[in-house]
Amino acid sequence: KESVINLKNAIIALGAGAAIRSIISTTAKFQDLRTALSSVTGSAQLGAEAFGFISKFATKTQFGVDELTEAYIKLKAAGIEPTEKLLTTFTDTAAVIGISCSDLKSPTLVALT
Repeated sequence: KESVINLKNAIIALGAGAAIRSIISTTAKFQDLRTALSSVTGSAQLGAEAFGFISKFATKTQFGVDELTEAYIKLKAAGIEPTEKLLTTFTDTAAVIGISCSDLKSPTLVALT
């Protein structure tokens, strides 16, 4: 009986450890994305505003915040202002083609604009 309890506790600890690692990894990834947004927008404030815009936009599409942020960064880096209308066009295109919106490369984005 004691061995079963110890095994149960070990399994719970492993599960908790995996969950904590996942949370830390996700947090680190989003922090990296926020840093990249700050870089392409020119300031931490503008980066935070862009992240808020992307987070809100993500509720209207099947793509996640991370994919949309990567697409936003690619657009800004290519000198294209990532408006809601433009992001909608790209996410719709990516959905029809069957790829991630972040898989659209900068030359493709420029050609589509």
